[in-house]
Amino acid sequence: MNTKIKLLIVGTIALFGLFMATNPVSAMTCNSATISGTVVTGTPPTHARFAYNANYNTVLSGQGTTTPVQYFYTKGTFPIEQLISGLTESTTYYYRLEVTNNYGTVNLDIKNFTTPACPVSTYTVSANAGTGGIISPGSTTVNSGDTATFTAIPNSNYSVSSISSTCGGSRSGNSYTTNKIYFNCSVSASFTANQPTRYTVTPTAGTGGSIYPSYAVDVDYGNTTSFSITPSTGYSIASVNGTCGGSRSGNSYTTNKIYSNCSVDASFTKDIVISKPTVNLTAASTNLNYGGSTTLTWSTTNNPTSCVGTNFNTNNSTSGSVGTGALYSSKTYSITCSNSAGYTSDSLTVNVANQINPSGNLTVSPSSCIIASNQSTCTTSATWKEHRKHSFIFIRSILPFHCLGIISIHNI
Repeated sequence: MNTKIKLLIVGTIALFGLFMATNPVSAMTCNSATISGTVVTGTPPTHARFAYNANYNTVLSGQGTTTPVQYFYTKGTFPIEQLISGLTESTTYYYRLEVTNNYGTVNLDIKNFTTPACPVSTYTVSANAGTGGIISPGSTTVNSGDTATFTAIPNSNYSVSSISSTCGGSRSGNSYTTNKIYFNCSVSASFTANQPTRYTVTPTAGTGGSIYPSYAVDVDYGNTTSFSITPSTGYSIASVNGTCGGSRSGNSYTTNKIYSNCSVDASFTKDIVISKPTVNLTAASTNLNYGGSTTLTWSTTNNPTSCVGTNFNTNNSTSGSVGTGALYSSKTYSITCSNSAGYTSDSLTVNVANQINPSGNLTVSPSSCIIASNQSTCTTSATWKEHRKHSFIFIRSILPFHCLGIISIHNI
């Protein structure tokens, strides 16, 4: 045994303040326990933790769930205790104490405990049926947190009128399922006598179509009936409603079960014809001097959903204007706009004239200058004669010095 670390595991489990013996014991709650032990430090610092699992080999292999590490920085005997929760009822758990200092780790013998079964509360759900039927099952006992389902069964010539409950819940047909039960409650069913009669279903159709049958239809109590709805050319079915209730599948409409006189009303809407868009692209000027610019303008019709430009950015706008910036060569611009019906394009070319290079005569006077001994430059002047305006700086070099020339530009 490592003489630098001494371990004494008391191996107790504390539950709600009750400490058990060293031997494996059952936990006192169904889902939590406090495991404890004692660490005698040999050479601190020392740290310790518990590892536990419902599988013995998992703990043995060092793969158990571990508790937070506790640290001991002085020499002595120290208790260690840890609450573990989230345990499963009626389950055996294995645990051990794992202690480490600078000289290594010691894993104590594996002990175990078994959680008890959780107590279960039960509640009574009372079942009550009015005249004209029964409810099944009758009053029943339900575990806490469970639900219960009841079925209302009407007598001949009766129908289920309602199912209500102090338990809360939901009805589907003649069945009723409670919410989760946490107290005594009841479910009650009531029934009504069926009326041996027929009811009239009156159909109507708005502008743009027809309904068949187009005449009033007599329907037996509790039965359904169907109608065919046909839109005229250029129209579509907008809706089928009415006081009968029901559902539509394509051009067919089936009512709910009929228990009173009611109506079925069909309405129609005129189809919207979507045409593909038109687009018009223009330029303020299509003939520019070299370095000139112009403005592109575009407009559309028929509600395009997208407009994309080539050689310019539309920002997906269906109309607008944008500048070309300076142009130094001819350029073609195009735009394409689209919607669900198709797309249309338009384009134009902006022509740019060639660059005209200047020509003329340059006269420098004086043609040379002398740089004084205490200066690094001297001044001369030049005259450029041509028919276009230009300006620039002319540098003439006289080694090993430089002279700065200032050129005056004159227009002729």
